[in-house]
Amino acid sequence: MHKQRIAILIAAIIGILGVFLPFMKSFIGYISLIETQDGTGYIIIVLFVISILVALIGNKDSPLTKGKLAGTIVPGIIPGIILLLLVIARGSNTFARAFTVFEIGFYTIIIASGAILLFGLTLKDYAFPTSSILINKNNIYCMNCGKEYPSESAGEFCEKCGTKL
Repeated sequence: MHKQRIAILIAAIIGILGVFLPFMKSFIGYISLIETQDGTGYIIIVLFVISILVALIGNKDSPLTKGKLAGTIVPGIIPGIILLLLVIARGSNTFARAFTVFEIGFYTIIIASGAILLFGLTLKDYAFPTSSILINKNNIYCMNCGKEYPSESAGEFCEKCGTKL
């Protein structure tokens, strides 16, 4: 499996585990997101599961590309956005701010969400060709169509497709 996919899977699994960890401490005690009445914990679990499923689709030995990458990153960062919006809402309420403290579950989900974004965009390592020809001893090949030419044809154009050799 490609290292980009592995990193995204690990971050998403850690994010799911963060839902079950203590999310905040209030005057009542510790509360995890799964215990809240608004269903935020279930929404976050579903979003991380979507990231996992999209990361597992296709050739697992190659990095995620375009649509699949977006399908992995977008649901992966939405939990972080939801929690940041919760912080903003809590910051405007002085009573809630005075009696609640965020705990490890909150930070775990934020870090997992950021890791999905970071690893999804940085661990791609695509191999791009450096020239339009492949050289094999005395012959060269067109990178576009694969037609073989003698090495003296370097710099000319392919007869079949027009690519510069």
